[in-house]
Amino acid sequence: AWATLGGLFGQLRQPREALCAFREACRLRGEKHELWKSSAALAADLSMYSEAIFRGRRALETGGAPDPVLAAVLADAVVKDTRAADMTGARRLLPQLRTLLGLYTAAQPGAAQHWQTALYVERKCGGPAEAAPLLLGHLAALRASTEWTKDAAALDAVSEAAAQLVEARLDSGCEPGELKRLGATVDELVHAAAERLPPAGRPGGV
Repeated sequence: AWATLGGLFGQLRQPREALCAFREACRLRGEKHELWKSSAALAADLSMYSEAIFRGRRALETGGAPDPVLAAVLADAVVKDTRAADMTGARRLLPQLRTLLGLYTAAQPGAAQHWQTALYVERKCGGPAEAAPLLLGHLAALRASTEWTKDAAALDAVSEAAAQLVEARLDSGCEPGELKRLGATVDELVHAAAERLPPAGRPGGV
């Protein structure tokens, strides 16, 4: 009943009332990840970012899938230090957002969009040390989820991700052994693409 009421309030464009209803629905039926997801989206729309992160985590913990839209909204708020409903800056929520995004990438490691969102946050709010493992994960996700050995556009995306990873590791002063491994990864990409891309997709192809 509370979830239905929340949906009705949402249709009437009364988000505060909808959130109140979904809060009660979550209290009574806390095992339903759909309720946590809906309430997280409403909280984010109302600039209640801390609550949105909490509810996003609960949605995941109760069996729901990562929500890339919620992640993007929260990332944008933290990066821009948007003023939350409680009049505090959203940047203070960076640690909690990092945890949520880490859960998202762990739950769906092959989904490049989660890595992209996490990278966006770290490039704006963190540093090379925080970005480096995300670059590696992003590259792995692109290789796993795209037909980069057959599609030239996908290969471009993979190549760009690999170049960013190498640049980041060089800037941070990586060890010779790691540099060698990175070089081997790049070589693998080049050889795989040369063998499998059609002639028109290769550099210099007609």
